[in-house]
Amino acid sequence: MFQVKKPLWLAGLPVVLLSPSARAELLQLNHDLLSNSAVLAQGIVQITGVQINTIDDGLELSLIADGLLTGPEISTAGNALIIELPNATLALEEDEFRQFEPAEDIALIQVSQLPNSEVRVTVTGIDAPPTVATTIQANGLTLSLVPGTAPASDEDEELRILVIDAQESSYNPSRSSVATDTDTPLRNVPFSVQVIPRAVIDDRNVTELGEALATAGSVTDSGGRGRSEFGPNFLIRGFPVGDGVFRDGIPTFSLSALSTNDVERVEILRGPASVLFGQGEPGGIVNLVSKRPLEQPFYSVSATAGSFNTYRGA
Repeated sequence: MFQVKKPLWLAGLPVVLLSPSARAELLQLNHDLLSNSAVLAQGIVQITGVQINTIDDGLELSLIADGLLTGPEISTAGNALIIELPNATLALEEDEFRQFEPAEDIALIQVSQLPNSEVRVTVTGIDAPPTVATTIQANGLTLSLVPGTAPASDEDEELRILVIDAQESSYNPSRSSVATDTDTPLRNVPFSVQVIPRAVIDDRNVTELGEALATAGSVTDSGGRGRSEFGPNFLIRGFPVGDGVFRDGIPTFSLSALSTNDVERVEILRGPASVLFGQGEPGGIVNLVSKRPLEQPFYSVSATAGSFNTYRGA
């Protein structure tokens, strides 16, 4: 109730004095009346409630209003379905309506107020925007929502693993067994190892071990050919090889020059190697890797002739 003070008479007319609280209530009432009059004059519909019901294939979103909600504009953006309602305002207890994960494939339903008397309904799907069917009713609008499915891509999106058979360079071997007794990548071997492959031996037309070792670093020829009772005739890091020549990991001995005809590659291990090969010189060891038999028969004939009555066939 308004609190009315004692009336006064001014110029023959009664004047009523109101308390401050009464004046505030009167102003608010006047503002509400003007707002409602403007809404009715413009044909703006008020949305007073939002309800979500579960149906067989999705959800049913009901917007309860005091009139017809006509002319909805439907669009999509990404995984979101957007419905804009013109000439409408929200008259809810809160500024907007939000419902997270109302269904298995729907992440969010949001109803919010836009400027110029528009209401936006946003339904965000997880994989794709939902599909909608609208039903206009006397007291609002019903939206039947069905979760969307991600469209099938024309391109094959399966993960493909392309395995490239990287062939080892014939001039730059990447594996050796001399330091570990296993076929190990050289980058994983904590020793100084050098491999002279068959391609280098063939291209240099090498027939003896001493000639093959000419391309090995820290290995020098100490004179003579082959092996004799005086030991091998080359040095590794300044130390004589002694009994440090192996074939396939087994010590080998020859009074003549060691041939490279049946050798696949020559491996040089620099530094002490007694852990793997027993007592030996600290300079290192030399390992000859024999050729392996092939699945298919292979035939090769070669002949060499040179000075000093040199004839050679292989």
